[in-house]
Amino acid sequence: MLQFKLSAAPGKRSTKFAVGSANIALTADNRDRTGHPFTFGVVTHDFGLARITAGYGFQKGNDAAFVGLDKWLAPMGTDLQLRGDLIETDGGSNQMGSLGFLWVFHRYFALEAWGSQQIDGGTPVWTLKLNIVHNFKER
Repeated sequence: MLQFKLSAAPGKRSTKFAVGSANIALTADNRDRTGHPFTFGVVTHDFGLARITAGYGFQKGNDAAFVGLDKWLAPMGTDLQLRGDLIETDGGSNQMGSLGFLWVFHRYFALEAWGSQQIDGGTPVWTLKLNIVHNFKER
């Protein structure tokens, strides 16, 4: 499964804009497990105490609005992001909340984990993944 995100911050403001796509499966068998791609646009603003995110995504059978809140910390000289979000599911008839973290433990690697739960119940979903990071601004 692949994903990408391109972001831009006009000037030196604390507002950023991004577009991206997640759940890009390389085979039909993988798509059966991961679902259809989720292509999105998002705006983020850092208020100092926390950063707020709002966006909209397009996915076969489930176009959805989403909002999020996160905070970056620097424990032991590393970068740690604590975050939560809420997204529409089931064609807008339900919502799913998630809580998790992203820990950048090396210049090129980050560990990401979160738990998600449908608001109307159901089985929680737990996710753990290793991200390979490339910053195109580095030369």
